[in-house]
Amino acid sequence: MYLEKWCNLTNISKRELSKRLGNASPTTVTRWTKSKRFPTPQSLIKIEKLTEGVVTANDFVKQWEEAHGKQEG
Repeated sequence: MYLEKWCNLTNISKRELSKRLGNASPTTVTRWTKSKRFPTPQSLIKIEKLTEGVVTANDFVKQWEEAHGKQEG
C-alpha cells in the first residue's frame, strides 16, 4: 500500500507521521508520498515498522516506477 493511502485510511497527517518517525519533516513526508523524493533505508525501515508491514520499501519502488518510469540499465 502506498504511504498516502495508509495515511488517509488511518487518519494520520503528514505532520503526525513525521513526528512518529522522528527523522523527517512534514515536507519530506509529503515529497515521499508524491514520489518527488525517495526515503532513506533507515526511513523505510521505520515506515514499515510504524505501519506494521502494510507499507513496504517495495511499495515505494512501485510508486517511483509509476511516477518516473522504469529505468533499465
